[in-house]
Amino acid sequence: MKGEFMNKHIPGPWKVIKTFGIFYVVRKLKKRATGSLAIARVIPLKNDQDALANARLIAAAPDMLKALYEAKVVLRAQNNSNCLASVLNAISKAEGK
Repeated sequence: MKGEFMNKHIPGPWKVIKTFGIFYVVRKLKKRATGSLAIARVIPLKNDQDALANARLIAAAPDMLKALYEAKVVLRAQNNSNCLASVLNAISKAEGK
């Protein structure tokens, strides 16, 4: 699903890898290129579990944003204003509004 914002971030899927004690959210490069493109770096402050949880949340962002766009359409059709307001608020945060 293409939204107005969908092309303004690096498309998913993103995944989490750990290198030298730091978690990276990365996207694999195209089939003919080698390596990965780093999206974010999450440095453990208290423990690895918190850092890993944060990195996984970041890695899920493209999928969650796509789901929010799809939910927006359904909730508008159902006239569900309570849930729609939450969805629109989350989309606005993702879009930097």
